[in-house]
Amino acid sequence: MHIGGRLYWERVGRDGPTLVFLHPLPHDLTCWTFQLAHFARWATCVAIDLPGLGRSPASQRGLAMSDVAAACWNAVDEARRGPAVIVGLSVGAVTAKHMANQRPEQARALVLTGGGYYGAGRPSFPVTKGIAPRHVPRYRSAGLAYRREHFARNFTNAFRASVFYRYLVDVAIERGGDAESIVNLLLALEEPDPPGLHAGIRAPTMIVCGSADRSRPAQEELARQIADAEIRVIDGAGHCANLERPWDYDRHVAEFLRSRGLIAAEAARALVAAGR
Repeated sequence: MHIGGRLYWERVGRDGPTLVFLHPLPHDLTCWTFQLAHFARWATCVAIDLPGLGRSPASQRGLAMSDVAAACWNAVDEARRGPAVIVGLSVGAVTAKHMANQRPEQARALVLTGGGYYGAGRPSFPVTKGIAPRHVPRYRSAGLAYRREHFARNFTNAFRASVFYRYLVDVAIERGGDAESIVNLLLALEEPDPPGLHAGIRAPTMIVCGSADRSRPAQEELARQIADAEIRVIDGAGHCANLERPWDYDRHVAEFLRSRGLIAAEAARALVAAGR
């Protein structure tokens, strides 16, 4: 699968449904710090480091998104076998879509942020996503030193000015990463989505989008491409809405899971009340 071993994962909570969390680039599973702490009271939360990030092994040239999805399912099997709600951000959201196609019977629901629709033959949603050309040359020339600049693109100016932002980035960088693996993941992400990827999603889906996210139009289009999808917009948040406004993000997720019968009403009320 072009990955040098099993992906690293962490699990918190032992009761309720399984929630699987998949991070964006160039983050690692610490991207989900707030959600893991918050949802673990009501669910079993499994957060996974994608290849070459955090404590996961490096990847090799030729990595495909289907490889990443299969490796994530293997991690879920190790952590808590069975159906799961898959929560993904950016490349994590694209991974979640592939996971839903690979094992539709195990994908109970999807929560997607920052991973939009890019369809053939539509000028506003081209096949070429333009993500790899923006970042790959910089990683190849500067190595992991470019990671700090890459982080900055995921947040609004106001959030980047905070001390917490600097702390968050420092923690992720301290946990490690592999520049070539990041390049491999970017190249895999740049490939056109396979035919039928979105039509093949049968799980109920919620798209949570920051109003200041540059990919917002593609996320709104994604909501139209998945049969059973709804969208929520968090005002003032950027690409990583779960970190900039975790109280709003958690509220939307809790209300979605309650509406689909995936968590108890009591749990949803508690999760929503925490942000008030």
